[in-house]
Amino acid sequence: AELLNTAYAKGELDIVHFVELEWADRQITDFDGARVSTGSFLDQYGVMVTPTILFLGTSGEELSERLVGYQSQEFYWRYLVKGIAQSSLWSAD
Repeated sequence: AELLNTAYAKGELDIVHFVELEWADRQITDFDGARVSTGSFLDQYGVMVTPTILFLGTSGEELSERLVGYQSQEFYWRYLVKGIAQSSLWSAD
């Protein structure tokens, strides 16, 4: 999250919306407007480990391959930029 927030603040990323979810059981609003627990939301997408980054469209569809786990900052950044680019292209079609 810190890496994304820093890049966004520097103008290096054009993110429409970035949401960090914690494993704590709290209520959020899903893409259908329903109130669900974060656990239910994460289960819906099969998220089992942190960090996991999903690139989601406005209807909740995955627009790019998700990032699961962390290797090194260089590789993570490369895959993150690739995922953002792919999801941006997908949502523009």
